[in-house]
Amino acid sequence: MSAAIRLAAAGLVRSPGRTLGRIVVLAAAVALLGSMILFIGHSLRTMTGSAVRSVPLGWQGPVASYAEARRVAAGVARQPGILQASATATAPFDGARHSGPSGSTSAGHGSVLAVQPHYLGHIKTFRLLQGSLRPGGVVLDQQLAATLQARIGDTVTLTPRPGAPPARSRLRASPS
Repeated sequence: MSAAIRLAAAGLVRSPGRTLGRIVVLAAAVALLGSMILFIGHSLRTMTGSAVRSVPLGWQGPVASYAEARRVAAGVARQPGILQASATATAPFDGARHSGPSGSTSAGHGSVLAVQPHYLGHIKTFRLLQGSLRPGGVVLDQQLAATLQARIGDTVTLTPRPGAPPARSRLRASPS
């Protein structure tokens, strides 16, 4: 017989009430701790599920081509609970430039998000203050538009990387 079992048996023989009380208190503590862990786990799943269910999620994954992006979007769209999936793309740019009545202004590097024209009909991740999303057009965020002092209808020039020829695009909208 092990020493722990002999000690427990000796305590039970000498004072059975006290030993029984200790067993009841330990069992109650273990039961309360277990129920708290179950409650917290269930609450986290419930809160996370209800919070995520009501928020549109823009999920991006790295792919090598537009065809692959379309294939991935089609696969994601078939999953249960997915309301809409779009092939989008992001690309860095090295600099932005605008020439207007107040002179020429420029900004440093950033990123371009390319979306399909119907993107805003399904996923309301940004809101346009003025103008509209049109093929071939550019939408600047408020900070870049203010830095460049660019307005709807102006032409902005984006340089994709150092030494690359710049791309000119007409500003079509102004987001919030």
